[in-house]
Amino acid sequence: MKKYIRYLNDRYQDILSAIFNLVKIESPSYDSKQCLEAALYIVSLVKNNCNANVELIHNENGGAHVFVELGDGEENILLVGHFDTVHPNGSIKLNPCRQEGNRIYGPLIYDIKAGIIQAIFALRICE
Repeated sequence: MKKYIRYLNDRYQDILSAIFNLVKIESPSYDSKQCLEAALYIVSLVKNNCNANVELIHNENGGAHVFVELGDGEENILLVGHFDTVHPNGSIKLNPCRQEGNRIYGPLIYDIKAGIIQAIFALRICE
């Protein structure tokens, strides 16, 4: 367990930066272009941080899905999340990404965008 904690502590700034970068990509559900930009950022993070197969799946109704497959064992774990938000474009100006002490703030950080980044770095540990 200590090696995992050390691994994450050593990458604290990378994790924080990735969270802020993803949150700064505003991705309202109704904005296909912005949702695609968020999906592409997630794809690039996975490619740069995990030895995994990653696929961008375009949604005919707009936006995209990101499918990541890691390993080849008989048992599987499914991680599911979303990166679209209820926040309209411009919300980042009213609630900018920021760190105050050991907390971070910004639109959709808590709901899922930080969780997506945590999942990517957790997958990297599992390799």
